[in-house]
This record gives sequence, C-alpha cells and structure tokens, in this order.
Amino acid sequence: MPVDAALIASGARPRQSPRSTEVNDPWTMRFAAGLGDGMPELLDTRLGPLLVHPCFMPGALENPSMFLSVYAVGVTNREASAVVHASIDSLLGPATLRSGDTLVTTFGVVAAAPRRAGAELTTQIEHSVGGETVCRSRWGCVILGQRLGDDELASISKLPPWPAVPSATSDGTAAVRTRVLRIEPTAAHVWEACIQDPTHARRLSEMISPHTDARVAERAGFPARTLTGVCLLARAVSELSRTLGFSLAAVRRVTASFAAPVYIDTDPVDLLLRFWPSTSLPAGRSALFFEVRLPEQDDGSSKDAIRSGYIEWEEGLPGPGADAGGGGPTGKL
Repeated sequence: MPVDAALIASGARPRQSPRSTEVNDPWTMRFAAGLGDGMPELLDTRLGPLLVHPCFMPGALENPSMFLSVYAVGVTNREASAVVHASIDSLLGPATLRSGDTLVTTFGVVAAAPRRAGAELTTQIEHSVGGETVCRSRWGCVILGQRLGDDELASISKLPPWPAVPSATSDGTAAVRTRVLRIEPTAAHVWEACIQDPTHARRLSEMISPHTDARVAERAGFPARTLTGVCLLARAVSELSRTLGFSLAAVRRVTASFAAPVYIDTDPVDLLLRFWPSTSLPAGRSALFFEVRLPEQDDGSSKDAIRSGYIEWEEGLPGPGADAGGGGPTGKL
C-alpha cells in the first residue's frame, strides 16, 4: 500500500512514541564489546558511571524506532522487509548519556520523497534524559518498490530546522590519512548479540537476519551475510577516536551515507578507512570527513561502503591518547 502522505503532513507519531529505556551497565559494556572497543571509559565501572558510546543510540535503539515510524504511515511489515538504510545524521549533546540514565525517546516520519528505486522516508528520533536532550537523529531509508500515494512526483515534508551538513569536497590541500578496519567473520554475530539489552529476553524472530544467517541472506538475494551499516559506522568512530586522541564524550555530530553492503563469509575482510580534516570549523570544535572503502575488485576499482562521513567533536576534553601518527590528546589532525 502507498505511504499515507496525510499522516506525515499532520505530524502523526507511532503509538509507541514516546518510549522509555533504562540504560544499564551490562548493556553499555556489551555494546562497546560488540565493537571491539576496550576504552576504560566504556568498560571500567570503577571510574564512575560508564560513558555510553556515541553510536549506542543509533545502534541499539533507533533502528526499531525507524521501523515503527514507517509502519505508522502506511508501510506494511512485508513492504518494510525491502527497506535499505541510506543515511544517518546524529547531533549529540548538550547532555552526555551515561549508564544508569533513563532515556525518553520520541520518533516519527517527518519527510518522504520519491526515488527511482522507491520512496525515501526520513525519520526523526529525539532522546532526552530528565528533559535535557542527549541526541537528535535523522534516518534516511528507501523502501524499495514503494510509492507516495497517487502523486508519485510529490514530496511531503514536516522537517524542523536542522544544521546544514558540511560538504565533504576536499580543496586539494588536506592530507588524506588511512587506517585498516578488519571485519572478522564473527563480527555480525557479536554485534547482533551485544546491541540488545541483556536484561530482556529476545524473540526468535529478532535472532534471524541476513546479518547472521547465511540462508536468510541468500533468500534476500545477497551473495553472503552483510554487516550492519551502523556497526561499521560505530567501528569507524571508535578508530578515529583512538587514532586522533579525542574523547568519545566530546563527539557532537556523526553523519554518514551508506553506499554499498559489506559482505562477510568465512574469511576476514579488510576495509580502508580514509579521513581528512574539514576546512570550516565551528568555534571550539574539530571536525573531519571520512569514508570507508571496500576491498579492491579484480580490475583495481573499489566502492565505498560509507561515503560523506563527517564527525565533529569539542576540543580540549581529555581523550584516550593518540597513536604515534595521531595529533595529541586534543584530537588535532
């Protein structure tokens, strides 16, 4: 059935919005473990309330919010099985999420536009603790084969104001640096197990996915299992934090477009993380652009798994310490 434009135009939200979530220590630590991130601020409970990874909300909470939002505007469960996650833009702060906090999350579709492959829906998701905002995210997803009512040329938008996304175009003077991101064959299984709240049982249907079950991936038309895009994004954020020495608590924005799937089978896959500094920075902030490239093909060409990546963080907060090629504890490139 077509997307219900009237529901989007009226600002309708799913009946499950808002929803409340208690963020506990085991969940926080397992999420970090699912990324292979061993930073003490994420794992050492002796240091006080644990820092929650900046991709925790997108990775553990926002995917179901996105699905509930598209169901609420007329997309059926069967149609939603053809969803492709296209982009994410998360604004973090001013408050920092810590274990022990109770999140209140509101969500709903705020825009829709026709695309050649289907309909692109934008879901806005907002998280707060004690009435103070900790994160606002926008998810772009394409429902393959979907249409927007009778007028397929019409776009619907109830988009509130949002900061512009900087252009990732390099002026030729920025030095591009690289790191290898190794994806183990077990990466998707570890991620799927670790992003769930361990204090709540999972349904069997939640354990069957093309990310972990090769037969399901094959029936979906994939040559192998696929790594979740947000998992890859979170791994890139952690690697940039380690490399440049900025604290994950200092991250204020993460933006990315998901361009191609990462297929994982029985052997590790080495991806290339490329990053370079932004030439236009807000006061008191550092920022860089990044992309993640798939392995080269036989003809020497390669595709991006993540393109138009952008991360912004506050300067001056203590970080984990940069490596020999990094830029010191303030995270300078």
